[in-house]
Amino acid sequence: MYECPNCNGNLKFYIPTQMLRCDYCNTEMDPYAFQKERDAVEDSYFETTVFTCPECGGELLSTDNEATAFCSFCGGATILDSRISREKRPDSILPFRKTKEDCKEAYIAMMRHAPFTPKAFKKIEHIDGFRGIYMPYWIYHISQKGFIGLDGKRQHRSGNYIITDSYDLTGYLDAEYDGLSRDASSSFADNMSEAIAPFDVNKRKPFTPSFLSGFYADTADVDHKLYQNDVAGIATAATMKELFKVREFGIYLPEGGAVNENVARKLNTRVESVERAMFPVWFLSYRNGDRIAYATVNGQTGKVAADLPVDPKRYLLGSLLLAVPIFLLLHLFLTLRPTLLLAIASILALVTLLLYSAELTQIIRRDSGEDDKGLLFRKKGSVSAVNDAVGKKGFESNVIPFKDVEKAASNSFVKIMFRIVFFMWLFPFIFTFLWNALVAPSILCIVLLIAGVIMSVTCHRKLGKLSISKKRYGYIGSTAALIIAAAIFWINPVADAYYYGGAVATIFAVFFTISNLIYYYNILATRKLPQFDRSGGDDRA
Repeated sequence: MYECPNCNGNLKFYIPTQMLRCDYCNTEMDPYAFQKERDAVEDSYFETTVFTCPECGGELLSTDNEATAFCSFCGGATILDSRISREKRPDSILPFRKTKEDCKEAYIAMMRHAPFTPKAFKKIEHIDGFRGIYMPYWIYHISQKGFIGLDGKRQHRSGNYIITDSYDLTGYLDAEYDGLSRDASSSFADNMSEAIAPFDVNKRKPFTPSFLSGFYADTADVDHKLYQNDVAGIATAATMKELFKVREFGIYLPEGGAVNENVARKLNTRVESVERAMFPVWFLSYRNGDRIAYATVNGQTGKVAADLPVDPKRYLLGSLLLAVPIFLLLHLFLTLRPTLLLAIASILALVTLLLYSAELTQIIRRDSGEDDKGLLFRKKGSVSAVNDAVGKKGFESNVIPFKDVEKAASNSFVKIMFRIVFFMWLFPFIFTFLWNALVAPSILCIVLLIAGVIMSVTCHRKLGKLSISKKRYGYIGSTAALIIAAAIFWINPVADAYYYGGAVATIFAVFFTISNLIYYYNILATRKLPQFDRSGGDDRA
């Protein structure tokens, strides 16, 4: 706690003025002036209070001695254990620029574009739970200096031959990249930290503990070597992008190549130094049973990222409203024969099985930590063990096209569903052409049934790997739909009523699978309750 020199009140960092401000008399002080008066000797550590959650073992740092009422990591409403500790001093800090009100406004604006999200995520009492936390980051300084030699080629046709000319592209490179950063906390998921990036590291300041007053901080527990190849790959890709703009290189370098260790070596890519820093993040958790959803806001830019489950009732209502105009369009432009209708329904059943399998794969990857290097590092304990777990080291695990350095952010649920609906509207036209031109209906449905059985077995095996309490075997619906369609086509009845009835039964069976797709999407949109293997964790994972 930092005491006001005028009234002995609590001084806290005030974002609008970037000064320490007293809660009672509004006295403001420069964070560095206060620190210099308080500490005559600077060292590589600073004194702080460490709050530990008795449920998950998560730890938060604070310069205040006030007990906190809930855990940001597991959402547990509990008084955290506390102790005084000396922690490693970061080299720099990015102070909060966005206030809590700015953060709430940015979150509310994002929620306006998430109509299927449960009401609980939009309640004021939930939004008020945002907490300012300084997350630990590694900042890398990378250089590329010296003589370089790259392999170039150019192809041209001569008669019936394609001739490839090879070139040695040489030159002298002098490039530096300062400010490439990665989060240093295993409790901060990599996909969340990447979603709210970038931070403007040029505005960082020398660290002093007084910046933490009124906020919390997470502990750094991830080795900086874990991400060295990743940031080196980004620097290498950025340099290659610039080399393409140089005429002598651009016309000979192969397009669509991949950044790898060999290319980085030829560009003399080196990590010169690594800086320990703290970046501002507004953090919100929502706990539902044994799952938890997070929302994070960049405390410098206001960029928002959040886990957004779907309310099944809202989604069903939205789907029904959307189905009416789609039905009218299909009725106006397309006449479906009963055999064609049943075949389309069976293909949709197979598509839902493919989506079902893909969703289960993502859940397994998320819950096991395969898509989060920081979490794997906490479990494995070493950089080499993480590299062995992901299968490949460094650049090979992150192939980056030369002309596609910046990767697009993942699509929201609304965008994905819009594309599915558009596909379903366009699909009958494409399928009608293929039906009439290529395939007999009975053969097609038998092929679909075989593919469906294979996918069903795959889904069943993946469900066995899920570590969730309530499993739903929704793939049974689409499998049953494929069996119904194949049986009707195999019997080949004369009356159209059999085909129409089979189509209706097939569609209802597919809806059963789709309802389970929403269930597993909500699991994918949330996370397992964390267990940090520190004092206090009950190891329920």
